[in-house]
Amino acid sequence: MFFIAILVILLCEMGVRAASDGQPYISDMSPTFGPVAGGTRVTITIQNSTEHPSEVLIGKWPCAIDKKSIKVNVADPMNAVSVTCTTMKVEKQQNDLTVQVKYSSSLRSPLTFTYMKNPEVTEVIPLRGPGEEKFIGSIQDGGMDLTIIGQNLNSVEYITVRLTLRSSLSLVSQFRCTIHTPELANCTTPRVNVNMDGIRYLPTKMELFLDGVQYRDTQHLMVPNGTFYIAENPEFYEKVYEWKASGIHNVMHISGDKIDYVANEEDYKVTIGDRACTVTGMTTNMLIIIPPDQTELNSSDHKFLKIVIGDFSTLLGEVKYGLDSEDSSTAMLPVIIVCCLLIFTLALGGVYFLNRRRKQNLKKKIMMSADNLGGPIENFYSVNAPGHDAQGYLQPIQHQTSRVSVVSSESSGTLRRASVIASLLHRQSVNSISASLPNSPKTGT
Repeated sequence: MFFIAILVILLCEMGVRAASDGQPYISDMSPTFGPVAGGTRVTITIQNSTEHPSEVLIGKWPCAIDKKSIKVNVADPMNAVSVTCTTMKVEKQQNDLTVQVKYSSSLRSPLTFTYMKNPEVTEVIPLRGPGEEKFIGSIQDGGMDLTIIGQNLNSVEYITVRLTLRSSLSLVSQFRCTIHTPELANCTTPRVNVNMDGIRYLPTKMELFLDGVQYRDTQHLMVPNGTFYIAENPEFYEKVYEWKASGIHNVMHISGDKIDYVANEEDYKVTIGDRACTVTGMTTNMLIIIPPDQTELNSSDHKFLKIVIGDFSTLLGEVKYGLDSEDSSTAMLPVIIVCCLLIFTLALGGVYFLNRRRKQNLKKKIMMSADNLGGPIENFYSVNAPGHDAQGYLQPIQHQTSRVSVVSSESSGTLRRASVIASLLHRQSVNSISASLPNSPKTGT
């Protein structure tokens, strides 16, 4: 390492000396790394020269010059020349290789190039789609995130995604991904101008190119079936949406079509005014959200409903908020009063019905007692005063019994009270009959 550091310092001094002497020298190179599989396009800038280089070496391995890429910047006072070459495959990882550009003589660069481990792509996420039918895809307007997961992704400068029609292999779209870490890269799908012809999904072949070299995913571990699906943009119906904030579990249903074709709940961003809503579910024809509480919104704001997914956005009608929690309790007061009156009326009717039934039963029992009273009196009269008519004595008794029956039906007395009255009438009747008969014994009162 010490020797390499000394060599780099010497090369830098040579470059500075060459610059001061007006000799050609290598001033810039990008990128300075690439995978051992090769295919990396390296751009080299040479100052103080307008001559086209004949050869570029990285270590001992040649870097194939793209002659069409050679450009001479005559506007530069130092007459800079840029050339792009493509690295070749090497057997193993190589560090800090010297770069040489050959003219009639050889130029050594103070910059070095490193061959790194080949990148590996293991997965592309997220999977989208309705229910359990998940796949890689995007809406036509694009703007949806894709994440590439793998290893040694930073051994290349860029990753390109290419989409082609499976039927004709014609190019549909091509876009680049940004590499963040050795394990993570991120892409954003572009807008795709294709004719869907009324079909639900347009399947395309998805390929990855790492620094221009196609990545061979032979087992389709990266993308299921190697297919990328394009779906039409969702549709939402404009109307006035109403929502009453009477509970935290109240939801709003937004009607539309093609809502879940190639989307997950987290792909949708829904706002009312300047406040975000919570998306809790969706179907093909409905998006389910929980709006923000009315107290979170500025009173002067128009409460328009806006839906965004990727680069697609739509502004629907204004949301009409209902009563808030304080006003709703006041509004419920008349309902509570009506319910109480209804319950009181039902209870009163029940009491009236029960009392009426009880009076009817009481009247029936008294009448039965009066009817049963006649038999013993007739027997008593026939034994003690044979030949006399008992009906003359029974009529007053029946009249008194009827009076008791009428009184009991009009009053709210109990059955016990009616029974006592009937018993007294019975005793009075027997005493009166006994007193009218000759030589009859006195009964106790």
